[in-house]
Amino acid sequence: MSKESLNRTSYLEEHWRPYPQAPAGAILVSEALLLGSGRHIVVGRISNNNNSLQYSEAEMCFAEVIDEAPENNLKSMLATPENCLVEGDLVCTLIERFSGLSRRLSPFYLLAPYRNGAQASDKPKVKTLKDWNCFLDFVRQFFEENGFLAIETPFLVPSPGTDAQIDGFEVRALGVNKGQTSFYLPTSPEFSLKKAWAMDYPNIFEIKTCFRDESITSLHQLEFKMLEWYEALAQSDHLIDRLQALFDYLKRKLNLELNSQFVIKTWKQVFADLLDFDLKPETSIEELKNLATQLEIHWSASDSWNDVFHRIQIEKIEPLFKSLKQPLIVKSFPPSQNTFCRMTEEGWADRFELYWHGVELANAFNEINDPQEQMQRMARDLQEKQRDNKTLVAFDHELLNSLSQGMCPGAGIALGLDRLFMLLYKKSDLKEFRLFPQN
Repeated sequence: MSKESLNRTSYLEEHWRPYPQAPAGAILVSEALLLGSGRHIVVGRISNNNNSLQYSEAEMCFAEVIDEAPENNLKSMLATPENCLVEGDLVCTLIERFSGLSRRLSPFYLLAPYRNGAQASDKPKVKTLKDWNCFLDFVRQFFEENGFLAIETPFLVPSPGTDAQIDGFEVRALGVNKGQTSFYLPTSPEFSLKKAWAMDYPNIFEIKTCFRDESITSLHQLEFKMLEWYEALAQSDHLIDRLQALFDYLKRKLNLELNSQFVIKTWKQVFADLLDFDLKPETSIEELKNLATQLEIHWSASDSWNDVFHRIQIEKIEPLFKSLKQPLIVKSFPPSQNTFCRMTEEGWADRFELYWHGVELANAFNEINDPQEQMQRMARDLQEKQRDNKTLVAFDHELLNSLSQGMCPGAGIALGLDRLFMLLYKKSDLKEFRLFPQN
Protein backbone atom coordinates (compact mmCIF):
# COMPACT_ATOMS: atom_id res chain seq x y z
CA MET A 1 0.00 0.00 0.00
CA SER A 2 1.44 3.40 -0.96
CA LYS A 3 1.75 6.19 1.58
CA GLU A 4 -0.70 8.25 -0.45
CA SER A 5 -3.42 5.59 -0.08
CA LEU A 6 -3.02 5.38 3.70
CA ASN A 7 -5.59 7.07 5.85
CA ARG A 8 -4.92 8.31 9.36
CA THR A 9 -6.63 5.40 11.12
CA SER A 10 -4.81 2.66 9.21
CA TYR A 11 -1.51 4.50 9.53
CA LEU A 12 -1.82 4.81 13.32
CA GLU A 13 -3.00 1.23 13.78
CA GLU A 14 -0.74 -0.59 11.32
CA HIS A 15 2.36 1.47 10.54
CA TRP A 16 3.13 3.97 13.26
CA ARG A 17 5.57 2.96 16.00
CA PRO A 18 3.65 4.28 19.00
CA TYR A 19 5.03 7.17 21.01
CA PRO A 20 8.72 7.15 20.09
CA GLN A 21 11.35 8.97 22.07
CA ALA A 22 12.30 12.34 20.58
CA PRO A 23 15.56 12.15 18.60
CA ALA A 24 18.79 13.04 20.36
CA GLY A 25 19.52 16.75 20.14
CA ALA A 26 15.91 17.74 19.35
CA ILE A 27 14.78 21.15 20.61
CA LEU A 28 11.40 22.83 20.94
CA VAL A 29 10.17 25.37 18.40
CA SER A 30 10.45 28.13 21.01
CA GLU A 31 14.15 27.36 21.49
CA ALA A 32 14.91 27.10 17.77
CA LEU A 33 13.45 30.55 17.09
CA LEU A 34 16.05 32.06 19.43
CA LEU A 35 18.99 30.49 17.59
CA GLY A 36 20.95 31.86 14.65
CA SER A 37 21.66 30.16 11.34
CA GLY A 38 22.03 26.39 11.33
CA ARG A 39 20.23 23.08 11.16
CA HIS A 40 18.14 21.75 14.02
CA ILE A 41 15.69 18.94 14.73
CA VAL A 42 12.67 20.75 16.15
CA VAL A 43 9.59 19.51 17.98
CA GLY A 44 6.20 21.22 17.75
CA ARG A 45 2.54 20.79 16.91
CA ILE A 46 1.21 20.74 13.35
CA SER A 47 -0.52 24.01 12.44
CA ASN A 48 -1.71 25.97 9.43
CA ASN A 49 -2.15 23.00 7.05
CA ASN A 50 1.32 21.62 7.79
CA ASN A 51 2.95 24.95 6.94
CA SER A 52 4.05 25.76 10.48
CA LEU A 53 4.79 24.26 13.88
CA GLN A 54 3.65 25.64 17.22
CA TYR A 55 4.62 24.97 20.79
CA SER A 56 3.27 26.94 23.71
CA GLU A 57 2.97 30.46 22.23
CA ALA A 58 5.83 30.14 19.73
CA GLU A 59 5.18 29.49 16.04
CA MET A 60 7.67 28.64 13.28
CA CYS A 61 6.43 29.18 9.74
CA PHE A 62 8.26 27.54 6.86
CA ALA A 63 9.45 29.78 4.06
CA GLU A 64 10.00 26.69 1.90
CA VAL A 65 10.13 22.89 2.07
CA ILE A 66 13.10 20.94 0.71
CA ASP A 67 12.88 17.18 1.13
CA GLU A 68 16.49 16.20 1.78
CA ALA A 69 17.89 12.98 3.16
CA PRO A 70 17.25 12.90 6.92
CA GLU A 71 20.02 13.36 9.43
CA ASN A 72 21.42 10.36 11.29
CA ASN A 73 19.26 11.06 14.36
CA LEU A 74 16.10 10.74 12.21
CA LYS A 75 17.04 7.70 10.12
CA SER A 76 15.63 5.22 12.62
CA MET A 77 12.21 6.93 12.62
CA LEU A 78 9.32 6.31 10.26
CA ALA A 79 8.32 9.38 8.25
CA THR A 80 4.63 10.20 8.49
CA PRO A 81 2.58 10.87 5.33
CA GLU A 82 1.26 14.39 5.54
CA ASN A 83 -2.27 13.30 4.67
CA CYS A 84 -2.23 11.26 7.92
CA LEU A 85 -1.48 14.27 10.10
CA VAL A 86 -4.00 16.61 11.69
CA GLU A 87 -3.77 19.95 13.42
CA GLY A 88 -2.32 19.50 16.90
CA ASP A 89 -0.21 16.38 16.22
CA LEU A 90 3.15 16.56 17.98
CA VAL A 91 5.92 15.96 15.43
CA CYS A 92 9.61 16.52 14.83
CA THR A 93 11.38 17.54 11.64
CA LEU A 94 14.71 18.82 10.41
CA ILE A 95 14.80 22.57 9.75
CA GLU A 96 17.36 25.13 8.72
CA ARG A 97 17.45 28.66 10.07
CA PHE A 98 18.76 31.39 7.78
CA SER A 99 18.38 35.19 7.83
CA GLY A 100 15.65 34.91 10.49
CA LEU A 101 13.64 32.48 8.33
CA SER A 102 13.06 28.72 8.55
CA ARG A 103 12.83 26.05 5.90
CA ARG A 104 11.89 22.42 6.40
CA LEU A 105 14.41 19.90 5.13
CA SER A 106 12.72 16.59 5.98
CA PRO A 107 9.30 14.96 6.36
CA PHE A 108 7.41 15.10 9.63
CA TYR A 109 7.91 12.30 12.17
CA LEU A 110 4.93 11.72 14.45
CA LEU A 111 5.77 11.67 18.18
CA ALA A 112 2.25 11.84 19.66
CA PRO A 113 -1.07 12.11 17.79
CA TYR A 114 -3.66 14.62 18.86
CA ARG A 115 -6.81 12.59 19.53
CA ASN A 116 -9.02 14.88 21.58
CA GLY A 117 -10.85 17.30 19.32
CA ALA A 118 -9.94 20.98 19.01
CA GLN A 119 -6.95 22.51 20.69
CA ALA A 120 -7.75 24.65 23.72
CA SER A 121 -7.77 28.24 22.49
CA ASP A 122 -8.62 29.93 25.80
CA LYS A 123 -5.73 28.66 27.89
CA PRO A 124 -3.89 31.42 29.76
CA LYS A 125 -0.87 33.07 28.19
CA VAL A 126 2.55 32.16 29.53
CA LYS A 127 3.06 35.81 30.50
CA THR A 128 -0.19 35.77 32.48
CA LEU A 129 0.94 32.71 34.43
CA LYS A 130 4.31 34.34 35.07
CA ASP A 131 2.54 37.52 36.24
CA TRP A 132 0.44 35.41 38.64
CA ASN A 133 3.53 33.68 40.05
CA CYS A 134 5.32 37.01 40.40
CA PHE A 135 2.29 38.50 42.15
CA LEU A 136 2.22 35.66 44.71
CA ASP A 137 5.97 35.98 45.27
CA PHE A 138 5.67 39.69 46.03
CA VAL A 139 2.76 39.10 48.44
CA ARG A 140 4.95 36.63 50.37
CA GLN A 141 7.90 39.00 50.20
CA PHE A 142 5.86 41.87 51.66
CA PHE A 143 4.94 39.92 54.77
CA GLU A 144 8.39 38.43 55.25
CA GLU A 145 9.94 41.90 54.99
CA ASN A 146 7.50 43.08 57.67
CA GLY A 147 8.49 40.36 60.11
CA PHE A 148 5.57 37.96 59.65
CA LEU A 149 6.03 34.21 59.95
CA ALA A 150 4.66 32.03 57.13
CA ILE A 151 2.50 29.20 58.48
CA GLU A 152 1.43 26.04 56.64
CA THR A 153 -1.94 24.75 57.88
CA PRO A 154 -3.71 21.43 57.13
CA PHE A 155 -5.93 20.67 54.16
CA LEU A 156 -7.94 18.13 56.19
CA VAL A 157 -9.67 19.98 59.02
CA PRO A 158 -12.29 18.98 61.63
CA SER A 159 -14.60 21.87 60.69
CA PRO A 160 -14.87 24.07 57.58
CA GLY A 161 -16.22 26.93 59.72
CA THR A 162 -19.73 27.67 60.92
CA ASP A 163 -20.49 30.81 58.88
CA ALA A 164 -24.10 30.47 57.76
CA GLN A 165 -23.33 32.00 54.35
CA ILE A 166 -20.48 29.61 53.46
CA ASP A 167 -20.72 25.94 52.44
CA GLY A 168 -17.72 23.63 52.24
CA PHE A 169 -16.69 20.19 51.03
CA GLU A 170 -16.70 17.05 53.16
CA VAL A 171 -13.94 14.47 52.69
CA ARG A 172 -14.15 10.79 53.65
CA ALA A 173 -11.25 8.37 53.87
CA LEU A 174 -11.58 5.26 51.67
CA GLY A 175 -8.66 3.19 52.96
CA VAL A 176 -7.33 2.22 56.38
CA ASN A 177 -8.81 5.36 57.98
CA LYS A 178 -12.31 4.96 56.53
CA GLY A 179 -13.81 4.30 59.96
CA GLN A 180 -12.70 7.69 61.26
CA THR A 181 -14.85 10.80 61.42
CA SER A 182 -14.99 12.62 58.12
CA PHE A 183 -12.84 15.67 57.45
CA TYR A 184 -13.47 18.89 55.57
CA LEU A 185 -11.48 20.94 53.09
CA PRO A 186 -10.76 24.42 54.47
CA THR A 187 -13.07 27.23 53.39
CA SER A 188 -10.44 29.45 54.99
CA PRO A 189 -7.29 28.81 57.05
CA GLU A 190 -8.78 30.95 59.84
CA PHE A 191 -9.36 28.32 62.51
CA SER A 192 -5.96 26.68 61.98
CA LEU A 193 -4.14 30.02 62.00
CA LYS A 194 -5.89 31.01 65.22
CA LYS A 195 -4.71 27.76 66.81
CA ALA A 196 -1.16 28.75 65.82
CA TRP A 197 -1.78 32.27 67.10
CA ALA A 198 -2.81 30.83 70.46
CA MET A 199 0.58 29.05 70.56
CA ASP A 200 2.14 32.53 70.83
CA TYR A 201 3.25 32.99 67.24
CA PRO A 202 2.36 36.71 67.21
CA ASN A 203 2.32 37.88 63.57
CA ILE A 204 1.55 35.11 61.07
CA PHE A 205 0.28 34.73 57.50
CA GLU A 206 -0.58 32.07 54.95
CA ILE A 207 -1.37 31.93 51.24
CA LYS A 208 -3.80 29.01 51.17
CA THR A 209 -5.79 27.15 48.56
CA CYS A 210 -9.36 27.17 49.93
CA PHE A 211 -12.57 25.47 48.85
CA ARG A 212 -16.14 26.77 48.89
CA ASP A 213 -19.24 25.14 47.45
CA GLU A 214 -20.78 28.13 45.70
CA SER A 215 -21.96 28.77 42.17
CA ILE A 216 -19.14 29.10 39.65
CA THR A 217 -19.05 32.63 38.24
CA SER A 218 -16.54 35.05 36.77
CA LEU A 219 -15.65 35.91 40.39
CA HIS A 220 -15.72 32.47 42.01
CA GLN A 221 -14.10 29.10 41.45
CA LEU A 222 -14.64 26.17 43.78
CA GLU A 223 -10.97 26.38 44.80
CA PHE A 224 -9.08 29.63 45.08
CA LYS A 225 -6.14 31.32 46.77
CA MET A 226 -6.76 33.10 50.06
CA LEU A 227 -4.30 35.30 51.94
CA GLU A 228 -4.90 35.52 55.68
CA TRP A 229 -2.81 37.25 58.27
CA TYR A 230 -3.12 37.89 61.99
CA GLU A 231 -1.43 40.57 64.06
CA ALA A 232 -1.10 40.40 67.84
CA LEU A 233 -2.31 43.49 69.71
CA ALA A 234 -3.55 45.09 66.48
CA GLN A 235 -7.00 46.61 65.96
CA SER A 236 -9.01 47.21 62.80
CA ASP A 237 -7.29 50.49 61.93
CA HIS A 238 -3.89 48.77 62.09
CA LEU A 239 -5.09 46.23 59.52
CA ILE A 240 -6.33 48.99 57.22
CA ASP A 241 -2.88 50.60 57.36
CA ARG A 242 -1.20 47.26 56.63
CA LEU A 243 -3.58 46.55 53.78
CA GLN A 244 -2.91 49.98 52.29
CA ALA A 245 0.83 49.32 52.56
CA LEU A 246 0.37 45.98 50.75
CA PHE A 247 -1.50 47.67 47.87
CA ASP A 248 1.17 50.36 47.57
CA TYR A 249 3.92 47.73 47.66
CA LEU A 250 2.32 45.64 44.89
CA LYS A 251 1.68 48.74 42.80
CA ARG A 252 5.37 49.64 43.02
CA LYS A 253 6.83 46.15 42.61
CA LEU A 254 4.54 45.17 39.74
CA ASN A 255 4.93 48.57 38.07
CA LEU A 256 1.17 49.13 37.76
CA GLU A 257 -0.66 52.36 37.02
CA LEU A 258 -3.58 52.61 39.45
CA ASN A 259 -5.03 54.77 42.20
CA SER A 260 -4.49 52.56 45.25
CA GLN A 261 -5.43 55.10 47.93
CA PHE A 262 -8.29 53.74 50.06
CA VAL A 263 -11.58 55.52 50.61
CA ILE A 264 -12.90 54.67 54.09
CA LYS A 265 -16.57 54.80 55.09
CA THR A 266 -18.79 53.26 57.76
CA TRP A 267 -21.94 51.34 56.90
CA LYS A 268 -23.86 54.17 58.57
CA GLN A 269 -22.28 56.63 56.11
CA VAL A 270 -22.96 54.32 53.14
CA PHE A 271 -26.66 54.01 53.99
CA ALA A 272 -26.92 57.77 54.50
CA ASP A 273 -25.07 58.69 51.30
CA LEU A 274 -26.62 56.14 48.95
CA LEU A 275 -30.05 55.42 50.44
CA ASP A 276 -30.77 58.48 52.62
CA PHE A 277 -31.37 56.14 55.56
CA ASP A 278 -30.13 56.56 59.13
CA LEU A 279 -28.71 53.13 60.00
CA LYS A 280 -28.17 52.62 63.73
CA PRO A 281 -27.03 49.66 65.85
CA GLU A 282 -30.59 49.44 67.19
CA THR A 283 -32.32 49.65 63.78
CA SER A 284 -35.20 47.14 63.92
CA ILE A 285 -36.11 44.54 61.33
CA GLU A 286 -39.39 46.38 60.72
CA GLU A 287 -37.51 49.56 59.84
CA LEU A 288 -35.20 47.61 57.54
CA LYS A 289 -38.14 45.88 55.83
CA ASN A 290 -39.84 49.24 55.30
CA LEU A 291 -36.66 50.50 53.62
CA ALA A 292 -36.54 47.38 51.42
CA THR A 293 -40.15 47.94 50.40
CA GLN A 294 -39.41 51.57 49.47
CA LEU A 295 -36.48 50.34 47.37
CA GLU A 296 -38.73 47.73 45.68
CA ILE A 297 -36.70 44.86 47.10
CA HIS A 298 -38.57 41.62 47.74
CA TRP A 299 -38.40 40.14 51.24
CA SER A 300 -40.28 37.35 52.98
CA ALA A 301 -41.81 37.14 56.43
CA SER A 302 -39.29 34.50 57.47
CA ASP A 303 -36.28 36.69 56.62
CA SER A 304 -33.94 37.53 59.47
CA TRP A 305 -32.47 41.00 60.03
CA ASN A 306 -29.29 39.88 58.26
CA ASP A 307 -31.29 38.48 55.33
CA VAL A 308 -32.97 41.82 54.66
CA PHE A 309 -29.72 43.73 55.13
CA HIS A 310 -27.93 41.47 52.64
CA ARG A 311 -30.73 41.90 50.10
CA ILE A 312 -30.36 45.69 50.31
CA GLN A 313 -26.58 45.41 50.23
CA ILE A 314 -26.45 43.16 47.16
CA GLU A 315 -29.27 44.71 45.12
CA LYS A 316 -28.89 48.43 45.80
CA ILE A 317 -25.53 49.21 47.37
CA GLU A 318 -22.82 46.96 45.93
CA PRO A 319 -23.77 47.80 42.29
CA LEU A 320 -23.05 51.45 43.09
CA PHE A 321 -19.59 50.54 44.38
CA LYS A 322 -18.60 49.60 40.81
CA SER A 323 -18.30 53.24 39.82
CA LEU A 324 -15.60 53.91 42.43
CA LYS A 325 -12.10 53.89 40.92
CA GLN A 326 -10.36 53.67 44.29
CA PRO A 327 -10.48 50.75 46.72
CA LEU A 328 -13.25 51.23 49.31
CA ILE A 329 -13.10 50.17 52.95
CA VAL A 330 -16.52 49.81 54.62
CA LYS A 331 -16.29 49.38 58.39
CA SER A 332 -18.46 49.33 61.54
CA PHE A 333 -20.94 46.58 60.69
CA PRO A 334 -24.40 46.01 62.20
CA PRO A 335 -24.11 44.24 65.57
CA SER A 336 -25.84 41.07 64.30
CA GLN A 337 -22.86 40.46 61.97
CA ASN A 338 -20.29 39.98 64.69
CA THR A 339 -19.47 36.26 64.45
CA PHE A 340 -15.73 36.60 65.04
CA CYS A 341 -15.26 40.22 66.10
CA ARG A 342 -15.45 42.51 69.10
CA MET A 343 -18.01 45.29 69.48
CA THR A 344 -17.18 49.00 69.42
CA GLU A 345 -18.22 51.34 72.20
CA GLU A 346 -20.89 52.71 69.85
CA GLY A 347 -22.44 49.25 69.45
CA TRP A 348 -21.13 48.33 65.98
CA ALA A 349 -19.37 45.10 65.04
CA ASP A 350 -15.68 46.01 64.83
CA ARG A 351 -14.87 44.67 61.36
CA PHE A 352 -14.47 45.91 57.80
CA GLU A 353 -14.66 44.75 54.18
CA LEU A 354 -12.66 45.90 51.18
CA TYR A 355 -14.34 46.54 47.81
CA TRP A 356 -12.74 47.51 44.53
CA HIS A 357 -14.67 48.07 41.28
CA GLY A 358 -17.69 46.63 43.08
CA VAL A 359 -15.91 43.35 43.93
CA GLU A 360 -15.59 42.23 47.54
CA LEU A 361 -11.92 41.45 48.17
CA ALA A 362 -11.30 41.23 51.90
CA ASN A 363 -13.00 40.69 55.25
CA ALA A 364 -11.33 41.74 58.50
CA PHE A 365 -12.11 41.46 62.22
CA ASN A 366 -10.91 42.84 65.50
CA GLU A 367 -10.93 39.26 66.79
CA ILE A 368 -12.69 38.02 69.90
CA ASN A 369 -10.60 35.73 72.10
CA ASP A 370 -13.26 34.76 74.67
CA PRO A 371 -13.90 31.00 74.15
CA GLN A 372 -17.37 31.07 75.69
CA GLU A 373 -18.46 34.02 73.58
CA GLN A 374 -17.01 32.35 70.48
CA MET A 375 -18.89 29.11 71.19
CA GLN A 376 -22.19 30.98 71.59
CA ARG A 377 -21.73 32.82 68.31
CA MET A 378 -20.79 29.63 66.45
CA ALA A 379 -23.92 27.96 67.87
CA ARG A 380 -25.97 30.92 66.60
CA ASP A 381 -24.47 30.45 63.13
CA LEU A 382 -25.37 26.76 63.13
CA GLN A 383 -28.95 27.60 64.11
CA GLU A 384 -29.09 29.92 61.11
CA LYS A 385 -27.75 27.14 58.87
CA GLN A 386 -30.43 24.79 60.20
CA ARG A 387 -33.14 27.39 59.58
CA ASP A 388 -31.95 27.68 55.96
CA ASN A 389 -31.91 23.86 55.56
CA LYS A 390 -28.15 23.85 55.03
CA THR A 391 -25.86 20.99 56.00
CA LEU A 392 -24.76 21.31 59.60
CA VAL A 393 -21.06 21.01 60.34
CA ALA A 394 -19.09 20.11 63.44
CA PHE A 395 -17.75 22.53 66.01
CA ASP A 396 -14.00 22.86 65.94
CA HIS A 397 -13.38 21.94 69.57
CA GLU A 398 -9.62 22.27 68.99
CA LEU A 399 -10.16 25.96 68.28
CA LEU A 400 -12.18 26.44 71.45
CA ASN A 401 -9.49 24.62 73.44
CA SER A 402 -6.87 26.89 71.88
CA LEU A 403 -8.83 30.00 72.84
CA SER A 404 -9.06 28.60 76.37
CA GLN A 405 -5.27 28.75 76.58
CA GLY A 406 -5.49 32.54 76.40
CA MET A 407 -5.12 33.81 72.84
CA CYS A 408 -3.50 37.24 72.52
CA PRO A 409 -5.86 40.07 71.52
CA GLY A 410 -5.40 41.19 67.94
CA ALA A 411 -6.90 41.44 64.48
CA GLY A 412 -7.05 39.26 61.39
CA ILE A 413 -8.04 39.55 57.74
CA ALA A 414 -8.81 37.31 54.75
CA LEU A 415 -8.04 38.61 51.24
CA GLY A 416 -9.02 36.87 47.99
CA LEU A 417 -5.84 36.81 45.92
CA ASP A 418 -7.45 35.55 42.69
CA ARG A 419 -9.85 38.48 42.65
CA LEU A 420 -7.16 40.99 43.54
CA PHE A 421 -4.92 39.75 40.71
CA MET A 422 -7.86 39.84 38.31
CA LEU A 423 -8.52 43.50 39.11
CA LEU A 424 -4.86 44.55 39.17
CA TYR A 425 -4.33 43.11 35.69
CA LYS A 426 -7.74 44.14 34.33
CA LYS A 427 -9.06 40.63 33.70
CA SER A 428 -12.81 40.05 33.47
CA ASP A 429 -12.94 36.40 34.61
CA LEU A 430 -10.89 34.23 36.97
CA LYS A 431 -10.68 31.62 34.20
CA GLU A 432 -8.38 33.92 32.25
CA PHE A 433 -5.43 32.90 34.43
CA ARG A 434 -6.55 29.42 35.49
CA LEU A 435 -4.86 26.51 33.74
CA PHE A 436 -7.54 24.11 35.00
CA PRO A 437 -10.69 26.18 35.68
CA GLN A 438 -13.99 24.76 36.78
CA ASN A 439 -16.75 25.42 34.26
